[in-house]
Amino acid sequence: MRVKTFGKALLVTTTIVVILASFLSFSTALAEDNEIVYGENVLTNGNFEQGLTGWTKSTGSSSSITIAELKTVPKDTDQFDPRLGEKYYNIDIASMSGSYSYSSLASPVTLYKGVTYKVSLDIRVKSKINGDAETGYVGAYLAFSNDNATTRIEVKEVTDGFETSTIYITPKGTREYNVIIGMGTSEKPSHGEAYYDNISIVPITSDTIPTGIAPIKIGTGTALSFMNYATDDGNAFVAITAIFSVFICLLAYALLRHAIAKHDDDFGAQLKNTRTKSILTSPYLFIAASIVVGFAVRFALINVINGNSNDLNLLTNLTSHLMNESPKTLFANSSRFMSGGALYVLWLFGLIAKLLGVSIGSQGFFILIKIPSVICDLILVYLIYDIASKNKHNKVSALIYAMLYALLPAAFIVSSVWGTFVSVAVLFIVISIYSLINGKSLTSMICAFIAAFVEPMAIVVLPIIIGYYVIRCLTKSDKILAIKVSATVVTSFILYFLLYLPFTLGQVGSGKVFYFITAYGKALSGLGYYTVNNLNFFALVGNNAIAATTASKVFNVLFMIAVYALLLYGYYRNRSRLELCAYASCAMLLYLTFGLYTTPQATLFALVLMFITAIMTWDKRVFGAFTTYAFTVCLNTAQALNISGYIGSGSTAKYTDFANDTAFPIILGIISVLITIYYSFVVFRIAAGEGNDYREMLPYNDKVSVLFKNKFIHFVDRVQRLFKRKG
Repeated sequence: MRVKTFGKALLVTTTIVVILASFLSFSTALAEDNEIVYGENVLTNGNFEQGLTGWTKSTGSSSSITIAELKTVPKDTDQFDPRLGEKYYNIDIASMSGSYSYSSLASPVTLYKGVTYKVSLDIRVKSKINGDAETGYVGAYLAFSNDNATTRIEVKEVTDGFETSTIYITPKGTREYNVIIGMGTSEKPSHGEAYYDNISIVPITSDTIPTGIAPIKIGTGTALSFMNYATDDGNAFVAITAIFSVFICLLAYALLRHAIAKHDDDFGAQLKNTRTKSILTSPYLFIAASIVVGFAVRFALINVINGNSNDLNLLTNLTSHLMNESPKTLFANSSRFMSGGALYVLWLFGLIAKLLGVSIGSQGFFILIKIPSVICDLILVYLIYDIASKNKHNKVSALIYAMLYALLPAAFIVSSVWGTFVSVAVLFIVISIYSLINGKSLTSMICAFIAAFVEPMAIVVLPIIIGYYVIRCLTKSDKILAIKVSATVVTSFILYFLLYLPFTLGQVGSGKVFYFITAYGKALSGLGYYTVNNLNFFALVGNNAIAATTASKVFNVLFMIAVYALLLYGYYRNRSRLELCAYASCAMLLYLTFGLYTTPQATLFALVLMFITAIMTWDKRVFGAFTTYAFTVCLNTAQALNISGYIGSGSTAKYTDFANDTAFPIILGIISVLITIYYSFVVFRIAAGEGNDYREMLPYNDKVSVLFKNKFIHFVDRVQRLFKRKG
């Protein structure tokens, strides 16, 4: 009978996993299907009729020397030209100001390998552009980021009105480029005045290329050699946070061993009994202090470090569109997508910014949109304390766990520095897993779907949660639970459709009823790369910021199906809900290391779930894996910001990717792969051992300093014996 039940459970669970995995594959396939629409401009707002929506300005000198702004020509005037429209962009650099005499405007656009694009620009040079003849200078230009050439179109002499310049290009690799218009660069400054309008990048078929024209190959293809804009401040930040990450984890480990040596009867209970006598002995005072300290660190960083300007500019552009344009046109010609949950957060905080008089795109706005992530991160601090205090830990060890997360660099870099809503989704995933363990099925399902709505990467955990309920329904014949789970899944699908509707009305009106699946897939797959600066297996083999192949996508789905099946079989054997967090963390870690479309900020999912697993199991191997992974995540996220110049003065900040031919991504990729293999071994060992193969932290009664001293002596002794053996 047991074998029969297992067969049913495995069959249904595998079916569910296949459906979800297929959804991942289907949604990303939809995202890529018909991306290339020949004859249509892929650049959003190239004629500036929507203002500067989608564009990011960079100017070297002060406004007294450089004027870089939008100009308007009313329709009812003689100067109005229907071909040019009402608006154009003007750069006027009055005089040379050293290396600061430059100005540019950039907008992201995804270009595909092997496709030919017709690039056009209407440009008028009003006053001749000059500079230093010896060092060289750059005129009014159009260029592409991640391209070896400084300019592709350049005009220096005065023109008779607007003139159209056209070139034909073929990208060497599929990736997101920034199309840049401007005058001068920091290396080759210049001065003069020019107008820009009607920028278009149109994919064309080979038979429409004019005879005798050979398209220019742009980009660096697979031989990535990107610039490094790291600053001294940034290098110091990376080193300090990485070292502190290891130190605080080791200190917490020592303090935990010391704390668990104290029994509840003589320590944890003492705090509880004296709580009413003095507030100074209350554990709630200490957890409040942990939250305050965590807030202080995050608040300081919000004000000191601007964050990932590339992502923040995307948030700014989307918010600006939601505030000034119709939401239903949001996804039209958009090269980058965000989840529905993130869009609603941006919409809300855009309204708040408007009420407070905060300009969208300003430093104040960046601080404002980071608030949800910081709040959720601090709520997680308390939740960690609550989980630990209810899981055989005394109050002191629970406080140590809470304080560790409050000060963990990897956590506060993602929540308060980067500029993302991953921390929001992480909180809901933790609540979902914790509710599941405590038998709160409805809360668990709702929180899981909220997490996936805010951050698509959270969908990686859903098969573990749904698989658990499938197994439970079949083994317990729980019809009520089956109805609850089925109703939640169907309701969530309908709600996703309805919540996406304000942004997809345009597509729905044209017959694409389920375009929200396409939008969700685009938010998940991003630019369709193997990995975007998440230094995992694909970065190790030189595929960072490279478009994933069809074969790799198929393998990705099959690999995750195998992972889910094995993990859920482990649950079926043991039937221990306490191990579900371990299974979820293992699935997420395996995906982040060997799966596609991953980013550095998404690693927070695996890190937090590993941390919760360490709390629940007391397993020192899990805590060790967590410590090492916390170090790599900190290095990865901090250095990703650093190489783009986003930490420090930011005067040379410019988005870039980790180069595939350097040691850093290779070394960190190796470490990530080894951690993943080791952690997976531990989790599968626990599953195979029917939940009894824990290696709990041993209590330590001496002082913490003595523990560190003994560990150091033991390490030196082992090294000496190793050398003696070799000798």
